[in-house]
Amino acid sequence: MLATPLVPRVESGASMAREWRIVRTLPPNMSVPRYSCAPSGVCLGLASINREFFAIRFGTRGTGSIGRVLSKLHPNLQVGCASSSVCEGILDSHATGQNSLLLRTSDAGRVWRRQRLLRGFAVFGIACPTVTRCLTVGTFQRIGSLPASFRTTNGGVTWVRANLPGGAGAAYGDPVCPSATVCYASSATLGTPPAVIVTTDFGRTWRSVPVPWPTGSVTFWAFSCASIDACDAWVVAGSPSHNIQLPWLVQIKGEGTSFASARAPFQFFGGIVGFSCSTSLNCNAALDGQFTNAGHYVFKDLQTTDGGRTWARIPTPGVTGLVSPTCFATGACIGIGFGRKGSILRLTAN
Repeated sequence: MLATPLVPRVESGASMAREWRIVRTLPPNMSVPRYSCAPSGVCLGLASINREFFAIRFGTRGTGSIGRVLSKLHPNLQVGCASSSVCEGILDSHATGQNSLLLRTSDAGRVWRRQRLLRGFAVFGIACPTVTRCLTVGTFQRIGSLPASFRTTNGGVTWVRANLPGGAGAAYGDPVCPSATVCYASSATLGTPPAVIVTTDFGRTWRSVPVPWPTGSVTFWAFSCASIDACDAWVVAGSPSHNIQLPWLVQIKGEGTSFASARAPFQFFGGIVGFSCSTSLNCNAALDGQFTNAGHYVFKDLQTTDGGRTWARIPTPGVTGLVSPTCFATGACIGIGFGRKGSILRLTAN
């Protein structure tokens, strides 16, 4: 029998953000499946309308450029932005015949210039901590699925390869770079513990991080770095035989040398569609699935201000749910809402 679940709530006296607010309703039939934000709060998104794809700009500092069509793109483009105008893009192997094509824009997506074709390489994520430095991780599909990374330190003029830990079959996605030299990459395979690797020399060498996961943390997985000394992982410690899933927030400190963890006071069945932390204690998690105390399928955005010990639901009026929240050091967050119409939402701190 399941233990009685607790309703996500805030401890007395905790300071929470206000509700999410719609700052722009997207044109009819437009969706934004992918986007990347620079530290300034300006984001470049990949939008689609009737199977045509475009780049649009939006952000936390107003709505003037939201929804502006800048350039026609491909649906499999991944984007990493270091500033409001400079972004690196990757057309993945599905778009380029088992290859990955590196692209770059210096004018916020109006023009994309080809840089290099990575033959036989499937990209799983890209990060650009500065306008000259970008790093991608993926796997060579034609040579035993070996994991590797490529990095540039000169704005994409040259790209250098490095092998990743784990050997054949290991797969790491969505690298996160909290500084110009320190980057993390993570992986999760159903039925096995998640894995985290770190580089402190911007991709020249990588090492595994011995994270002390809670027992049974084998399902849903997300990763966010608020600073060089505060990277948070969302995992679910479950018991398959009893169908119990308890979310945990595990924090990695000191470039992978120390750790802290906290269990959320509720049970949850479903997936995570966005996770972002603005400080070591403040994180937002966008969930879709079923809370055991709700009894039905729901979409919720939850926020913690104490490192994951307590959580509160943040209202998303006007939309069914929220995906891909991105939070900044200022305390503001941006996200994509969905429902009858797509929307850009903004969350500001009290």
